[in-house]
Amino acid sequence: MLQFNKDGSLVVPELIQKDLNDQQEAKEQKITVKKLRESRQVKSLIKSIIEHKENVTKLRDARDLIHEAVANSLQKFTDEELIEFHARGLSDGEIASVFRCHPTSVWMRRAKTMKVANHKPWFGENLTEEELRQRYEAKMYGIPQFLA
Repeated sequence: MLQFNKDGSLVVPELIQKDLNDQQEAKEQKITVKKLRESRQVKSLIKSIIEHKENVTKLRDARDLIHEAVANSLQKFTDEELIEFHARGLSDGEIASVFRCHPTSVWMRRAKTMKVANHKPWFGENLTEEELRQRYEAKMYGIPQFLA
């Protein structure tokens, strides 16, 4: 059933109007309506891919910021602080009590910075820097000490 406006003009349904507009645009570009619609779909897909890529990039940036914040919040002391207390002559246990962490955490950080222990162990001798490096690599990377 046809519909008319108050002024007597024919009301063209939206889909028919869109089809007429597509035919006119295709005629101006000298292509078929099918090609016109395909090119619109491709442009739409490209746009959505670009938006998706931007969202993924934003998500990656947010993830990196979260990881950095968590890592910083878990770190109880910096290498510089450790070196400062080590230079004052404190043992791993004493440094650990200052920072309220486990002495193994201090040992790992001290080994990473290649600082030899200040106090003699209960048994044996202090490790040299080379022995310390070998033990640290063995613990961190699973490299047997005789291969390091």
